[in-house]
Amino acid sequence: MTVEKLIEAKLPKRVEYMRIIIMELSRITDHLVCNSVIGVDAGALTGFIYVFEEREKIYEIYEEICGARLTTNIGRIGGFERDFPQSAWDKLYKFIEDFPKVLKEFESCWYATASLWTELLVPVLLALKEL
Repeated sequence: MTVEKLIEAKLPKRVEYMRIIIMELSRITDHLVCNSVIGVDAGALTGFIYVFEEREKIYEIYEEICGARLTTNIGRIGGFERDFPQSAWDKLYKFIEDFPKVLKEFESCWYATASLWTELLVPVLLALKEL
């Protein structure tokens, strides 16, 4: 995007939207892993494994888009090398439909163990504050 600004490239709105979709999917996978790994540190592996299934669904969308699972290699200066295939859109719509329920279930795991998190994290935060 920096080079595009430098050369004052005008991109179609569709390209901007497609980039945002990829970036937001990446952000979701990052937050799923980061938030669930805290549970692993406290001995709660179930939530971590549970959200990995959702991460896998996002990786399948990436794979449909560009053939890679972890890196989205489709982006180019000035846009994309190709449009998203219909199969990627289908998986994306399915993910958007299903993910809110999964997120609520994952959040309920956090709320059910709120006292555990308070007991584990508050002393750490207080110790860091003293540094």
